[in-house]
Order: sequence, then C-alpha cells, then structure tokens
Amino acid sequence: MITSGLGATCAACGDATTTTTTTSNLVHSEHVSKSTFKGKWPVAVDSGTLTCDATLGGAITFSPDGSTDVYAENGRAMNQESKEGWKDFREIWLPAAYPDDFGPNVNATDFDNEGQKLCAQDS
Repeated sequence: MITSGLGATCAACGDATTTTTTTSNLVHSEHVSKSTFKGKWPVAVDSGTLTCDATLGGAITFSPDGSTDVYAENGRAMNQESKEGWKDFREIWLPAAYPDDFGPNVNATDFDNEGQKLCAQDS
C-alpha cells in the first residue's frame, strides 16, 4: 500500500518525457521509463504512462507500455479501482531492496511525487 508522498512536490522528475492534456485540461499524462526516471523506480516493468485524473480527485494511475492494464498508484485511484476496472498496483510493485527500503516493497515516493506533479498542472 502506498502511504507516503501525497501532496509533495516533485523531487524526482523524469527527463525527455512528453506531457499530454485532454481538452478539458483535467487529465495529464507522462511517459516514464526506468532508464530516464530521476528517482527510485518501483515497478517490475521498464516503462509506461503515468496519469493524473483531476476529475477523479487526483487519482494517479500507471499503464505499462504494451499493455491495456491500468494500475491504481495512489489512494485516490485505489478508491476507484473497482468502479474504473483498474488493477492493484501491488501486482507490479517491486519487492523491497534492503537496506534501502524499510517496507515490503520498493519505496514508491518518487513515483508518486511525479504523479503529483502532473496533478499540480491544474493548480
């Protein structure tokens, strides 16, 4: 379960990314990859699209490249999982890399911060 990083500013933004915005300006997404991400990479896939949906209260999701699966990354997205048909982020969340991580999984704060940066584009 992701419990930290919500509301934080971006300290680990990726580079060479493209941000797209819907015409309503409420959904922002960014392609991220393990090779260019500036921070700890928490998932078992090498790249995908991180999205913030302000119409769903700032729900952050991640869709791996080459897949139609969408994973609920933050608590707000987890609250929408069943309604939206999203998958549990824990399915792709890497196990902890001791001694760097103190929980059962890799610290996903950097990933969450990047999603929060997308959410902040509406502010």
